[in-house]
Amino acid sequence: MVTTDVHLNRTVRAEPTAEPIEEPIAAGPGEADLTRSMALVSARLRERFDSVPATTVEGVISEVRREFDGSRVRAFVPILVERLARDRLTVLSMPAPQADQA
Repeated sequence: MVTTDVHLNRTVRAEPTAEPIEEPIAAGPGEADLTRSMALVSARLRERFDSVPATTVEGVISEVRREFDGSRVRAFVPILVERLARDRLTVLSMPAPQADQA
């Protein structure tokens, strides 16, 4: 590859690298750590939303968790699952609006 150094006004030959440099995949928690973290998420959300059936809480967590299947960076999956599931469960736990009585 030939490039021109504009500051020195000369041509410089740059040799290409033998192999492209790849970014390492970010190391996250192992599967055991992920399982343990998700169990803690589940316990916290079941406690916080005790008026919502546990099966519904677990279903929402599972649904959100599946959205992250195949993620390369898994370190943040538990916290992201907890936040998204909490948001969805908050909506589910809201009382239904009352119809106006005439």
